[in-house]
Amino acid sequence: MLGFGSGQTCWLRLDRRRKAGVFNRLHRILLAELHAAGELDWSRAYVDGSHGRAT
Repeated sequence: MLGFGSGQTCWLRLDRRRKAGVFNRLHRILLAELHAAGELDWSRAYVDGSHGRAT
């Protein structure tokens, strides 16, 4: 036991944070910091539309 609670408790906490947009905000912050440091190489990026809704 690592002291983080049961698997269900951990999952519920992660799900609550996901629904609150925590991980999306962290992702945007990380991208902004990497961009400011010149550490992003968009020439090697691609978009995979299989997981997003078409609008």
